[in-house]
Amino acid sequence: MATSLRHKPVCTACRARKKKCDSERPACSSCRKRRVQCTYGPNPASIASGMLWDQVQGMPTDHPFALDSPDTNFPSLLDTVPLFSLGSVELAPPAQSLNPWDTGQFDLLSSTSSSLALLSDTTGSSLDLSDPGFDSILSLTKVLDLVDLFFDRVQCFLPLFHRRILTHSITTGDLRQRSPLLLYSLMALTARAHPDLDIRAAQGRWQSKAKDLFETTSHVPDHPLETLQAAVCIATQALLASDHSTALFVVGKAWRQAVAIGLHQFDSPSRMVLPGVTLSCSGDWRVGEMCRRMVWCLYILDREMCFPAGLAFAIDDRQLRLKLPMVEDVFQVSENAPNDAETIQYSSNMNKLLSSFRTQARQKPRNPVHYVLLAYTLLGRVIEHLFSPEYDQGDSELHSECLDLQNDISRVRLMMPRSVTDLAAASHADFKHVVWLRIMMNVNNVFLYHRPSRTDCDTENLSSEGWQNSLAAARDTAQLVREASRVSTDLLMNPWVAAPIFTCARILAIEYLSSSSPNSGESGYGKTAMRADLEVMLLIFDRLDEAFGGVMHKFRIGLLYHLHQGQASVQDVKANGSRGLLLSCGKWPTVKDIEGAEGIPD
Repeated sequence: MATSLRHKPVCTACRARKKKCDSERPACSSCRKRRVQCTYGPNPASIASGMLWDQVQGMPTDHPFALDSPDTNFPSLLDTVPLFSLGSVELAPPAQSLNPWDTGQFDLLSSTSSSLALLSDTTGSSLDLSDPGFDSILSLTKVLDLVDLFFDRVQCFLPLFHRRILTHSITTGDLRQRSPLLLYSLMALTARAHPDLDIRAAQGRWQSKAKDLFETTSHVPDHPLETLQAAVCIATQALLASDHSTALFVVGKAWRQAVAIGLHQFDSPSRMVLPGVTLSCSGDWRVGEMCRRMVWCLYILDREMCFPAGLAFAIDDRQLRLKLPMVEDVFQVSENAPNDAETIQYSSNMNKLLSSFRTQARQKPRNPVHYVLLAYTLLGRVIEHLFSPEYDQGDSELHSECLDLQNDISRVRLMMPRSVTDLAAASHADFKHVVWLRIMMNVNNVFLYHRPSRTDCDTENLSSEGWQNSLAAARDTAQLVREASRVSTDLLMNPWVAAPIFTCARILAIEYLSSSSPNSGESGYGKTAMRADLEVMLLIFDRLDEAFGGVMHKFRIGLLYHLHQGQASVQDVKANGSRGLLLSCGKWPTVKDIEGAEGIPD
């Protein structure tokens, strides 16, 4: 007679280590022997959606996310590596609200199967100290050190978080239980800047764990805001590590998740979401501001990943119905929601958007981040124009579009107050954004004006004039690097300026190699001055490499590689226009390609 077998429960620690568990209570023999906390909970895979299983069951068995069956569990990060000591943190009771700033329920996402909060009240499983060596590496104090490093070095170019909300959720243990994904991704992004060598060595492990956890999230994640903030951190670290495949995948998936729950139209009265999902907005205004900032960070990431390689953008800004981010000091310090009159509603209509900017420019404080986002909007329009199918065919409509873009860039430059374009007129707190903005506006000029050469006389004259405009923008970028360095090289420690600086350096390299006279090039720009500008560009990549590593080193190698090309190759690149400046990262040169070519050729 057949007997039905009843499977014994497996404790969380043994499941994570994929070890046999004797299921003894209150603690199994393995946990007692290893002197770790023993807890029993549901199989983590049981909370994975059926859609996720459909996606992974057909994968090859050697794929890192492949599963043998729906019951095969995903490793729990909290079970394998504790975030910090239990003794240093008081865990919140399960029924306690994890958003102490809410005066009421905020931003509930209701689906047919569950009710999800942007800052959820759901607690995670108990912490399992299954890695006894890790607790000595990462105390609560060091986690908070990493948070401080984020706000000191990263928040200026990834303005994701409200400092008090993030710090409170970590010190109370709430975030550790609710979203280990966010904690691991944040720690991985800032670990390189920490003086502790053990923490630096753990960066790769934390990034890997964050990627694994993000892979398991569904199209409507349980903790949407935290999941998407984590995605921004993961994609940024992947991009810095030159892991472009991961960056592209994470940004694409995060954007689809944001669209599914309507965060891309957060400020629209008629936002579009998936059927069965509703988004209500009430409660803490700071959480709403973090939602907007998260979408804008995804937007910048998408532009930064795609334009250097000539890839199509994933995010269409014409779909955005968002306000631009508020002033950082107001966001971090103010207890009351800002007046709507002080904010700008984004519009894909350039005339309407510029009109809003002019109105806001008459008020104080002026927000340089708004102008940076405007520069990225222009970049999107310019790259779309550059890769239009009719770009090389002399299409009259396309020529008219080019003139419109040139006029838009001119209007934007004239509209920007000196406090956001000139270091001498800006406040010290805005210096980094001033540098960032000017570099982005210069790269817009390079892409728009560097036209391909053709044989007809009119086009040839336009190409020559456009080249001089591109060269002027590249020289301004080199001069700006010098100006910023006189104050502090830290003003340039922004990974988003690397690709634009590299593009401008390519223009300088083409002019340098095309000129035969030691005293002057085509425009009276002497080779001595060109060489000095190129040396500045190489030096800034050295500093960026020290700060971020990975892709920054590749930019430096790429510049050296192009500086040692023959004149025929240089002329071909120049004749191809802006498209000749864009390469897939898979075609970038390697150290082997520049062996013996470390300096600038004479």
